[in-house]
Amino acid sequence: IKVDNIMLVNHEAQPFRVKLIDFGLACETECLPQKDIYQPLPYRAPEITLGLPRDEAIDTWSLGCLLSNLFRGRFLFPHNNEYDNLRIIMKLLGQPDQKLLDKGTLVSDYFIKDENESEHSWRFKSLEQYQMKKGKVYRSVKPIYDHLTSLEDWFFTQKTKNSTENKDIKAFLDLVKKMLTVDPANRILPDDALKHPFITMEHLDRSSDKNYVRNAHELMRNVQPGVQTDIDRLLFKSYVKNICELKKIMQSGNIPSSSEIEITKVITNLFTVVAPKMNKSAHRPYLISKEIVKKSLGKLNGVKHTDAKRNTVLKKIMNFFTEKYNSVKPYLSATW
Repeated sequence: IKVDNIMLVNHEAQPFRVKLIDFGLACETECLPQKDIYQPLPYRAPEITLGLPRDEAIDTWSLGCLLSNLFRGRFLFPHNNEYDNLRIIMKLLGQPDQKLLDKGTLVSDYFIKDENESEHSWRFKSLEQYQMKKGKVYRSVKPIYDHLTSLEDWFFTQKTKNSTENKDIKAFLDLVKKMLTVDPANRILPDDALKHPFITMEHLDRSSDKNYVRNAHELMRNVQPGVQTDIDRLLFKSYVKNICELKKIMQSGNIPSSSEIEITKVITNLFTVVAPKMNKSAHRPYLISKEIVKKSLGKLNGVKHTDAKRNTVLKKIMNFFTEKYNSVKPYLSATW
């Protein structure tokens, strides 16, 4: 993942919709060889440089670097050589712990192992020691990196007077920090990143700058994978309303016969009113295929009102819709 591989789809109609391109090096995580070097250096996760076990968390690291790049307009970590890249990563984020370094196949390129009778530790090499190992001389890193002591120094080079914006930047910084955790096992997962306050904007709920908050919500609406048009908003609201209604009816566990008409009406709304009108070409995780509509309605009509099997069918339908609803629940507060 790098800025070159992110394309804007439609500058006018959907100005913030992007697509990821160039999957030439994509592969299953279990097929990732531990010694191979990949990822451009500005976006390279430390586990790649050190030859550590790696998985899809390397993409989370790249995305964190990319977000920092977009925020400041320059690379967060130096990219003139691997040594300085790793040195600044550790300066800002800390050194990988000893147990992690013990697993690396390339760790000895950058660290010296100090041992005594009962224990050992890893010490980062000086530039001279690294150059001796590599047999070549590297030019010095840009002076800007020498003044940095933490990610805060990078993100707050010029503090704005707007307290709401500062609060927003702090939330953004917190998300980036979680993406750039040195230990990949502790790096934030994509699902958790989507629930982060910077995405949901919970931290802005009580902010005084209403214009900033309104603009932030408007921008976030444009990038959510859910709704793009007013028609979709109405349809999705109808969907959520019917989901809640169906859940309310079925909470008792048994379906009273007096609710049959109401249940049928709700399910009919879900299947035949909301679902078919959705635009199948867009990415909307709450879409329902026509095949599922026919299959579920067929099951529902195939059992008698008094048949105990009807309750089972209804519960399965309820579970299906609940799963669909939960898949987009994180976006609700940000979208509406």
